[in-house]
Amino acid sequence: MYCCIGQMQAAITYKLSIIVLFILCCVMLKDNNRLVFVSSTNSDDSNNNVSNATIIPENHTLKIAIISPRIQKISRRPVTWSTTSLVAALLGIDVINNKTDNLFDDILPNTTIVYEFYDSLQDTETTVKLASTILDTAFKGKGADVVLGAGTSGSSMALQSILKFFNIPQVSSSATSGYLSILQDYPFFSRLVPTDGLLTNAMIQFAKYIIGWKSGAIICGNDAYSIYGGTTLNKAANSHDFHITAFEVFQSDTENMHNQVNNAVRTGARLFFFFGRASDIKTFFVALYNSLVARGDIADGFSVIYADSMSAILVDTLKKEFVKTDTQYIFDTIINGSYSVTFSIRGGNTSKIFRQMYEKEIESNGNCFEQNITGKCSYCLKHRIDPRTNSPIFHIDNYLKNVATKRCIAPNNRSDPGYYPQFSFDSIIMIAHAYDYIIKKKHKTTFNGEDFMNVVSNPSFKFHGATGKVMLDKNGDRIQEGIAMDIWSLRSINSDNNNRYLVGNLDISGAQQTFNFCTFSGTVKLHGNGNLCMPKFIFNTKTGIRPDPKHRTLLNINLAIITSTFRANIPYALDATGNQRTLAMLVAIEEINNKSNPFRQKYFNSTPPIIYKWKNSRRSSSHAAVAGSAFLGSTFIGEGTDAVIGALSSGPTMALQTIMKFNNILQISPSATSPALADKITYPSFARTVPSDLIMSRMLVIFLKSVLKWSEVGIISSNTPYSYGGMKAIVSAAKEFQVAITINAVVESGEENMMFQKSVDALQGGNRVFIVFVHTSDILMICRSMELAAEFLSIDISTIVLIFSETISINFNYVARPWVKRNCCSCLAKTQKKVGAERPNEALYKKIHDGHGKRRSELMVKTQTKVVPKRSVTRLVSVNFKILVRTNDALNKKIHDDHGRRRSQLMMKVRNKENARHDKTCHHHRLYVVDSIMFLIHCQKVVKGF
Repeated sequence: MYCCIGQMQAAITYKLSIIVLFILCCVMLKDNNRLVFVSSTNSDDSNNNVSNATIIPENHTLKIAIISPRIQKISRRPVTWSTTSLVAALLGIDVINNKTDNLFDDILPNTTIVYEFYDSLQDTETTVKLASTILDTAFKGKGADVVLGAGTSGSSMALQSILKFFNIPQVSSSATSGYLSILQDYPFFSRLVPTDGLLTNAMIQFAKYIIGWKSGAIICGNDAYSIYGGTTLNKAANSHDFHITAFEVFQSDTENMHNQVNNAVRTGARLFFFFGRASDIKTFFVALYNSLVARGDIADGFSVIYADSMSAILVDTLKKEFVKTDTQYIFDTIINGSYSVTFSIRGGNTSKIFRQMYEKEIESNGNCFEQNITGKCSYCLKHRIDPRTNSPIFHIDNYLKNVATKRCIAPNNRSDPGYYPQFSFDSIIMIAHAYDYIIKKKHKTTFNGEDFMNVVSNPSFKFHGATGKVMLDKNGDRIQEGIAMDIWSLRSINSDNNNRYLVGNLDISGAQQTFNFCTFSGTVKLHGNGNLCMPKFIFNTKTGIRPDPKHRTLLNINLAIITSTFRANIPYALDATGNQRTLAMLVAIEEINNKSNPFRQKYFNSTPPIIYKWKNSRRSSSHAAVAGSAFLGSTFIGEGTDAVIGALSSGPTMALQTIMKFNNILQISPSATSPALADKITYPSFARTVPSDLIMSRMLVIFLKSVLKWSEVGIISSNTPYSYGGMKAIVSAAKEFQVAITINAVVESGEENMMFQKSVDALQGGNRVFIVFVHTSDILMICRSMELAAEFLSIDISTIVLIFSETISINFNYVARPWVKRNCCSCLAKTQKKVGAERPNEALYKKIHDGHGKRRSELMVKTQTKVVPKRSVTRLVSVNFKILVRTNDALNKKIHDDHGRRRSQLMMKVRNKENARHDKTCHHHRLYVVDSIMFLIHCQKVVKGF
């Protein structure tokens, strides 16, 4: 709260100070040493040719306040692009003031341009404070006629937000944000540098139409310049049908942008558009390198397209910073194979003259940039004095503690001027042309912001400067006529000091793009060095071809797990088998993701990490559907779900597939066996690693007919989808093998009273042999109901035989009622000869390969039967699958011959994580669970991305 109160007080104080400044400036009286800043709209003297604005004294002195960042406020390091622009602006003043150099000698023949410099520190708060200083004390209290600045877009916005109230024109040579084009907000702002809208459109068109990329990720800062660039990049991409895989925004001037860069990298992108401040590029290099290394495919290549911020001097400075920290390998890796798009400078002879002037200005500075001003570096453009402070502009305080020696921020000799200096030079020339026009055409010796904007935005106002033909529109923006784009290749070559090479020139006319590779002679003419020309596209891939994006599922698999750990009934009941299968699944994922495990390195080294999230199905169709709906949303932020494993039972699995199929998401089940799920029209994206009940039901009938030699049987099933599907398959198989169905009793799952009545009806019909196809949870009730029905009808219970599917296991215990006084059954113990315990058809039992451990059979049936021990009343028979069914031959070939051993190792992990009292219930279903994970991995390998 105190913080908020402090901020409110500061805001109120700031507003009051602006109001006071405004009132004081408005009541200033005109005399020889004072200036009047009253807007002409408030003047009553409409017939007076002299505007109530800035008065130009008789000696015709034009006062320009230059606001530009020499150093950053936080780091105290030089702002390279700004210092080179400052050199260019001072050269522009020299040209106008020199009437004998045959360059613009007819412009302002009786006027001298004077200047004062103000360091904005690349900080908005500092810029705002400088605004009041300029209004109050600039030029010994006379104030500035024009302001050149303030470097960045954000600082320029803040400055114009104050200057506009005093009708003072502001010209910028480097603020490119499109927000500054809003005339209502920035009425007296103009610029020669083209806006970012033109640049970002060229970046997208270069990527798509010249190189051939179809997608990429955008990474930008949150300052005014950067966020506008990122937004217009995204807009341009949409208009050209270019897919943006990620749009990430980081905090400008941050020291850590890992999360934003990593989010972009995780999409599988290999092309990145960076739009941010020059001060953020080093941090971006480090974050991108670390994220690509973590992704594991940095050696396969990538590329970055930068805006105009990647000047030659900046690239050289970046390299030196990485060398100092012994991390040049990061610089070399990230810079290679990337590109920078800048506006092409087409100034002809003027551009050539400017370059010669610039090179002569810095030729005595050697390699003194950022060096102490001593010895060979004592000069450092010391003749460039700031009249306000009477000290050299390019000499700054040392950012090192306890070091009194000044440091030099003047550019090194032989360094390329870069991108912005030409615009800075032309900005001075434009100011001079505008004032010259006012004097000669308007016959006025004074001007204000409105006068200035009326002149420079007039269609007839134009001149040819170092950047080519200069014309502004009504918003004060540069008109695109005569503007093209230079494409620069960024490289780190040990045998060459250059890190930036010209590839060619991109001309955009409407929807047409024309690209021309550079030539030696043309590069000499435009950039002064023909060796900068490298007329070919170079990529940092092993093959030298364009690095296309990887499908994200080759980098990581987003897996949704929908299983049951407790049931939906109240009070909640633990789902023991569901817990076991879930545990097996998680252990398999853990082993596959563990890159340091030799097991993983040997068998799954190329498998991407599995990222999983879990929902509980509660063995309920409605809960499974709700869980599936959750995974259709933003569970995996920005990426979506690749595959689903679940649900466990057939009913919930069907409900889940009805949700998943509409998004074409692969669903794999390790235990849903209903034959209905084989319908590829109703369940098109469903697969399972457990055998279908079609096979189980058929084998039950074969067992009954071939082994037990019975020709008729009754069926007991329930009203669940699983049981209903099995029952239909049994009836179909019985018809095929000529086994009569004497009764088909359908009970309601979980209703023991109904089961008793159905058991009575079945026994009264003379039936004694029944195939029971129900859920595990219903088996106990079926046994009790059949026992009670036999007792009720006085039937010898030893004559009744129940044949089950695989749903009961070796630890299935049925305890009879106390009054029966007998331990009813312990299922699936060792077979006794009394009930025909001989093996079924050996052909069904035969393994496909010699050596069971190498590959499981396509279909292996193992039957085990047992007569209930002495005094027991019911014979229970179970036909149990011990196999893995694979229906896709192409996929099956991808599975290694030692698949069985791999699965066995995983299952040992599962057993070790279970309780000391090991329960082998549903052991084969745990195998199917592990196989579901392996099925997913092999699908990913075959398809190379879902």
